Amino acid sequence: MYKKSKKRLIISIIIAILILAVVGIIVVVINTKERGKEYIDSATGMSIKDGMPQPIYKVTDSMTDGYTNEGSDILRFVVYVETDYDTDFDNKRDLVKAVVQVPRKAATGEVKVPVIYEGSPYKAGTNYSDFNKDEKSQLTEDNLKNSPAPRVATGNSDTLTQAANADYHSWYYAFSDDSSEDSEQEVCIVGMKDYDDSLSRGYAVVQSAGLGTYDSEGIECCGSTLERDAFKCIVEWLHGDRVAYTNKSDNIRIDANWSNGKVAMTGFSYSAAIAYEVADTGVPGLETIIAVAGPYSWYDYVNSQGMIKERGNFDYISFLSSHCASRFFGDYDDDKLKHYEKYLGFLKKEADKARADYNEFWASRDYVTSPTNCRSSVLLIHGLNDDNVTSKQFDIARDRLKKAGCDVRTIIHQGGHGVPLSSTSRTNALYDGYTYDDIVNLWYAHYLLGLDNKATAFADIMCQSNITGEYAPVSEWDSGEKRTHKLGEGVHIIDGSKGIGSNEELLENVLNGESSDLSACYSYSITESVTINGKIPVHLHIKSDYIGEGELPLEVYLVDYCEEPFPTYIVPEEKNEYASFVGENKSESMADYQVSANRKVLSSGLIDLQNKDAGYAPASATKPAQRIDSGVYYDYVVYLKPNYYVVQPGHRLELYVTTTKSAEKINEGFNIEDYYKVPEKWTLNIDDSSSFIELPVTKGSSDIKLK
Repeated sequence: MYKKSKKRLIISIIIAILILAVVGIIVVVINTKERGKEYIDSATGMSIKDGMPQPIYKVTDSMTDGYTNEGSDILRFVVYVETDYDTDFDNKRDLVKAVVQVPRKAATGEVKVPVIYEGSPYKAGTNYSDFNKDEKSQLTEDNLKNSPAPRVATGNSDTLTQAANADYHSWYYAFSDDSSEDSEQEVCIVGMKDYDDSLSRGYAVVQSAGLGTYDSEGIECCGSTLERDAFKCIVEWLHGDRVAYTNKSDNIRIDANWSNGKVAMTGFSYSAAIAYEVADTGVPGLETIIAVAGPYSWYDYVNSQGMIKERGNFDYISFLSSHCASRFFGDYDDDKLKHYEKYLGFLKKEADKARADYNEFWASRDYVTSPTNCRSSVLLIHGLNDDNVTSKQFDIARDRLKKAGCDVRTIIHQGGHGVPLSSTSRTNALYDGYTYDDIVNLWYAHYLLGLDNKATAFADIMCQSNITGEYAPVSEWDSGEKRTHKLGEGVHIIDGSKGIGSNEELLENVLNGESSDLSACYSYSITESVTINGKIPVHLHIKSDYIGEGELPLEVYLVDYCEEPFPTYIVPEEKNEYASFVGENKSESMADYQVSANRKVLSSGLIDLQNKDAGYAPASATKPAQRIDSGVYYDYVVYLKPNYYVVQPGHRLELYVTTTKSAEKINEGFNIEDYYKVPEKWTLNIDDSSSFIELPVTKGSSDIKLK
């Protein structure tokens, strides 16, 4: 009996050793793969090395005249995905066009591949068409949510047939537009080549401009849930849950049977917002998003604490909608255009009614307030010097996702409106030896292919230093110490009727280190390094001698100053306004934007003094009828845009309070009186002893002394 037990014990030990050996071999194999051994993933046909797919396909140029799919590793074609609503009132559900690029091996059924998908109304072409806005119409956005019965398929087609019949004019075309200086413009699916690298690695790529754009049905519904849901429908098609057709008339069904059902959405600016909005729905199949510089609250993109930013007028949304409504740039149905003009009238009426205050119109375009259904992982990327879509956007979106328990990471850089710039992002390492492109590839590989790679080791926030330009993990974000510093003693009086007409005048006449009748200036000496970390509330105790209708703008600026010029990042205006998603100009680098200056604007904030309860959250600016009384002190909190910024020893922080209207760039020809009922003469009294700045700083930062 004893011998049998001993024999069993020995056998058990041998089995355990064998199991450990097998596990060890598996670990070695995995580690070998991670270290650089290349292998083929049988399910997708992708060649995997260093935790990500490697280039294996030759990507032909789809923008050449006479292009065909013959002989190409990548097949291109279009499909039309059926949505839920009939926004153009033709008694049929709207079809939205999607341009598909898919590896031939997936199209033939040898493999199934994941999809990188970008939804952007810019993709089909844009123009500054001046469409009429029919404000007499009683049309509302709810009226557009009518849902006829879905189409009934009359037949089926397949991917190879659709690719063989594809006409490159479907994505490479010209249209005429009488409102343009050129009677004809050559346009294409903008950025179709942006994803050549992903295609070469074996991913499929899908792009769509959505409702109301060229060759799609419906009308352009900027920022609305109607627009969002139409883009969501394409994810559902890729996941196998929705119908698409080969064209808009024959009802021939086509499935995405080359897709493995796993989708990543990505985009820059408007399209980043769309990726975030679609993820917010929790749609199955959307595994992850990479969102670059997106406006996740449309209210806060156009306005700030009850005050409009420099967007030109209140109805910016109607402008952006018409700017992207490429369905009506060429030949179009007059009746459908008149219907669309009624919708533009609705957009303008609602925005004019709001006058920069938060109401139902803005609530319907606010994706940071209500609870989220997001189930996707999220990588947010934003520039701290972005004056187009400010850093507040990623802050409020990230905070909401974090509170919901979502897997969200963030990369913040010193650039403007775009990705981290080329030589920094594409040649030099951002994190642990990885470039920006590497990080994107690792991210897709982990969340779409399930690869156990370094994507899971990325820091919660990676931030580029304003001093060295290097990236490092940020251990705290808007959660460090809050240092309170009062503004001083006495009262500062500002002449509110003296507006400044340009940023150059602002720098010369206001941000010059001194108080004047234009502004109050407060200085704080920095004796040791201080790291500002997060949003910056400025508490002001103010009275005005003005009472009446209209908005009273108040701005606050925080400036880093040193007597000796210091290197700092200042992004040129044109790079802040228009930046390439893929960084096509490889000669650019962050070094190009590092200049020597005595002053650097760290942050700014803008508020309507007649909306005193407006706070950081967009939905807090909801009391347009609450007017202030002349000669009565009120308490305000002006929230400056979040930043992560190291102020060096020997510098000083300058805080400016002014009534000038220059929170962002001043548009040429902008006249404040065209949009605000600003009084001819009024003054503000700032009670310094009851006012203070609340600086968020990392733990261990030095004390700051009022000069």
